[in-house]
Amino acid sequence: MRFLRLARVRGFTLIELLVVIAIIAILIALLVPAVQKVREAAARTQCTNNLKQTALAAHNYHDSMKVLPPLLGPVPPKKMWVNTTGNPSGANGPPWGNPFYHLLPFIEQDPRWKATYDPNFDGNLSEPGYRPWLNGNYQMPVSTYICPSDPSIPADGIASPIRLASWDDTAALTTYASNAQAFGEIDAAGNLTSWHGKNRIPAQFGDGTSNTIMFTERLGRCGVNATYGGQQGSAVFWWGFDSAQPCVVNTQAGNLIGPLSLFIVRPQPFLQPSTACDARIASSPHSGCILAGLADASVRTLSSGLSATTWWAAMTTNAGDLLGSDW
Repeated sequence: MRFLRLARVRGFTLIELLVVIAIIAILIALLVPAVQKVREAAARTQCTNNLKQTALAAHNYHDSMKVLPPLLGPVPPKKMWVNTTGNPSGANGPPWGNPFYHLLPFIEQDPRWKATYDPNFDGNLSEPGYRPWLNGNYQMPVSTYICPSDPSIPADGIASPIRLASWDDTAALTTYASNAQAFGEIDAAGNLTSWHGKNRIPAQFGDGTSNTIMFTERLGRCGVNATYGGQQGSAVFWWGFDSAQPCVVNTQAGNLIGPLSLFIVRPQPFLQPSTACDARIASSPHSGCILAGLADASVRTLSSGLSATTWWAAMTTNAGDLLGSDW
C-alpha cells in the first residue's frame, strides 16, 4: 500500500508578520492624506456652490426690489421708523433682518420665510411683518449657509449655548459673512454710518462688481465675545447690532477695517476655535485660501498670500482703489 505524504504547511515567521504589518501601515499612511484631500476638495466645491447661490440670490433680490438688502433692518429701508402703534418704542416695521434672512425666498426657502410672519398677536406693539426671531426660526439651520469644511459648526448646524449680545442662547450658525461695505452705508474711510443700506448695483459699486467682495467666510464659532465674554457665534439670522451678526468690516460691530481686516486661514486650535480665532475678521476653514463671492455673482479663491492692501481694495465698493497684481 502506498501512503501519501502530506506536505508540511509552513507558517509565517514573526519577522515576516511584522514586515507585512509595517507595509500595510505605510500604505494606510499614504492613503489617508489622499482620502482627506479628496474629501476636502469635495467639501470646498460645496462651499463654493453655496457662495455662488447666495451671490446669485442677492442679484435676484436686487432685480426684484431694485436695491440690495440692508446689512440689518427693514425692507423697504427706513420704513421701520414709520410708527403706527402710538407707542414711542413700537417702531418695528416689516420685514426686519440681515442679508441672509432677506435672501431666503431667493434660495428656495420661501416656506421658511413665510413661517416668520408676525401678525403681532404677542402684543409687542410693533407693526405686523416678517421677523427672524418668530417661532424660533433663528434656531433652524439652512444648509446653503453652512460650509461642510467648517469644523466649528456642530453636525446639526446649531450651537447651544452660544454668546449672542449679552446672553447665552441657542442659534443656527453660518460659515459665511456679508461684506458690510457692500450692504451698509459707509463713509469715505469705510466706517459704517448706517446698517439700513439701500445700495444698488452698479451705482454703489464704482470699483467694479468683479473687483468687489460681497460675501466671504468666517468660522461659525470664532473667538470670544469682546464685550460680554463667552464663545462668539456667527448667528445666521441674528437681528442685533453686535458682533454676533454674520458680517465683516463693520466698525459698529467691532470688526476691523482697512488692511488690518485681512483674513486668517485655519486658526489654531482648528477643531474648536477659541481665542485663536478672531471674530473681528474673516476666517477660512480651508488650507491656504479663503473663498469670496463677488458682486458679479462669481466666486473667487483667494490665496493666503494675498496682501492686506489688495484684500481691503476688494472689500471697498466705491473707493477708487486698485487691486494689486496678487488678485
